[in-house]
Amino acid sequence: MTMRPLSLLCVTLFLVGCGSNTGLYEVSGTVTFKGAPLDHGTIRLEPEDTKEGRPGGSNIENGKFHIARERGLKPGKYRLFISSAEKGTVAVEETPGISGPPAKERIPLAFNVNSKETIEVTADGKNNFKIKIP
Repeated sequence: MTMRPLSLLCVTLFLVGCGSNTGLYEVSGTVTFKGAPLDHGTIRLEPEDTKEGRPGGSNIENGKFHIARERGLKPGKYRLFISSAEKGTVAVEETPGISGPPAKERIPLAFNVNSKETIEVTADGKNNFKIKIP
């Protein structure tokens, strides 16, 4: 008889624990490129402190991106990397297993592979960012 109350207590604590703050936060924002919303692309966020954080990312559609809390980020500084292929330059696979040249990247290297741009995710903030790419 004592096992049943103990089991119920364990299940209750487990369920409460699942609903509690996991330390991950929703991240969203807008990306403009040359003054207009970036029509398509991806954003990747790499933690500056790799021991504390984990990377995250999202597609960018019509200038907006969103990372849900379930896949969210821990508080801290993140370097951002944005990529967007120029339409009409997608590589065509000519021979099975051999890819053609990569699509032409529109985003300047300073926001792409050489990015030094950062954002800071906070536990008490809305974590909604406005990123402007010249």
